[in-house]
Amino acid sequence: MKRAFAAWAAVMIGFLGFEFLGCVEKGLKFNIRFDQIQGLKSGDPVMFENNIAGEILDFKYTKEGGYLVEVTVTQAFKAAATRTTRFFIIDHPILPGRKAIEMISSEKGAPPIASGETVAGDDATASSFIVRFLEKLKDKLNA
Repeated sequence: MKRAFAAWAAVMIGFLGFEFLGCVEKGLKFNIRFDQIQGLKSGDPVMFENNIAGEILDFKYTKEGGYLVEVTVTQAFKAAATRTTRFFIIDHPILPGRKAIEMISSEKGAPPIASGETVAGDDATASSFIVRFLEKLKDKLNA
């Protein structure tokens, strides 16, 4: 009886250890600071190039008057989360009335965001950022 329990306990400890290591390696958790969250909810996606790259875990209103949004980005998209990546709140691409965070990577090889780090979100819309970027590009080409 003791041997069966010891075997069961070893299997359970091994399984839990494997699951814990798997969770740790699955992605990157960090915070994004926004002035407004425009209806974001826990569970809403983090998007990168029309792919679901992660999700919103939680958010809180800070004493400084903004919001701190805790997100996780999956291992597959971890390289897109750098210190030069821009973060925008957008309409959910599929679910009407819901929101998402769009990651736009602007510089290859930029330093990665560290686990637990807080980065600034952009309170402009992603489309306005793209319009501004294209206008600057046009000005450079015409100069």
